Amino acid sequence: MADELPKDNAGYKTMKRTMINCFGSFCLSMAGGLMLGSWELYNRPTNERQWMVPL
Repeated sequence: MADELPKDNAGYKTMKRTMINCFGSFCLSMAGGLMLGSWELYNRPTNERQWMVPL
C-alpha cells in the first residue's frame, strides 16, 4: 500500500497542515470559552465584581 503513494505528496502535506491549524484553532476557541465560562460561574451568582457591567 505504501508503494502506491506518489513520491511527491504535496497535497497530503497541505491537508495535514490545514488539519493541524484547524485543530489548534478549535483548541484555542475551547480554552477561551472555558475561561469565559469559569469567569461567569465564579462571578455571576453573587453579582459582585462584575467589571464589565457599570454599577
